Amino acid sequence: MDLGAVEKQFDEWEKQYAQWAEPINRFIRENIARVNKGGYTVTAFKQGLDAVRAERLSEFNPFAEFRPFFDRLCSDYSSASAERRDALRSAVARRPTLGNALINYAHRCAEAVRAAKDVESLRRGLAAISIDDCGADGRDSLIALAELYVGAEEQGLDPEPHVQEVAAISGTVVPRGWVTPVSQILGGLRASAIVSERRARGRPYFPR
Repeated sequence: MDLGAVEKQFDEWEKQYAQWAEPINRFIRENIARVNKGGYTVTAFKQGLDAVRAERLSEFNPFAEFRPFFDRLCSDYSSASAERRDALRSAVARRPTLGNALINYAHRCAEAVRAAKDVESLRRGLAAISIDDCGADGRDSLIALAELYVGAEEQGLDPEPHVQEVAAISGTVVPRGWVTPVSQILGGLRASAIVSERRARGRPYFPR
């Protein structure tokens, strides 16, 4: 795919996601100020939010709709030129909701790794994190990376060669959403605190 076609798909994703997410965002706007007032608890807020999300997903799942596109994008990433990888990261940085979609996609890849020892899903998930480049909140990226890394280990796979391969082609500047370049995060992932914590936990952070 040429970059223009990719950016067109990015814009289509953002449009569909914005339409899909509006009822969810409206629920948050209308109810967040009510929490801990008049008997309206945090639990009630979360239950209401989960119900709205479930209803939206039952009608349309934007993540599933665009999964084939993300599969191809992330599969092609490792063989792309350095200039194209930079352009992709910049294009995602201009579209905040797309970064969230890539993090979600990385978690789905981790599920595939745990379910079927799927090395290609491991590589795609790592690529998704690299493309997102910690654009919003690096903690989300770290959790997804821990799920990919330890999920592979739990299936008897060695994720390290794949992690180091993606580290070598990832961003080398401090990203907007974290304090360390993604290349360095990946380079030291095996010994990182988040991976150690996930190993000790023995189960996914967000089981489905």
